[in-house]
Amino acid sequence: MNLYEINQRLIETIESQCDLETGELLEGSDLENAINGFEMELNQKIENIGLFCKSLNADVDALDKEIKTLQARKKSKENKLKSLSSYLKGFLLLHKIPKFETPRLVLKFRKSTKVEVLDKNKVPKEFVKPDTVVAGDVDKTAIKAWLKEHKGETVAGVELVENQNLNIV
Repeated sequence: MNLYEINQRLIETIESQCDLETGELLEGSDLENAINGFEMELNQKIENIGLFCKSLNADVDALDKEIKTLQARKKSKENKLKSLSSYLKGFLLLHKIPKFETPRLVLKFRKSTKVEVLDKNKVPKEFVKPDTVVAGDVDKTAIKAWLKEHKGETVAGVELVENQNLNIV
């Protein structure tokens, strides 16, 4: 039974044992014992709900702690992955190994290009975004598209950098 139902039963009991016009107790009424019983039931229900809330709060705290632990472990694994991938990439590039393959692993390179901003102030205004979160951000996507269209030409303040990305499959 929930708190509302207990309260409703208490009201119904009071109404059944009182004269509604005068407010006097009806003869043979044992209202005091009935109220005490409802009060005990109500107190027990309130305590149980409070204890359940306390338990849920402890669960939330434990989950928050576990999330922080898992995030720290994830960050550690990401750092190790980055370090080992960089080490492997450097070794393969140094020894001019474009592809390495075994039955369980394939290592190969994929070329990519990105726009690197050398001097933000030298970039032509047509490639500067005026209405971004940081006003004056360089529109690298637009620059990259323009450079692909106009092969051999350059844009002041930026350069196109070719990367060798290691794919581990």
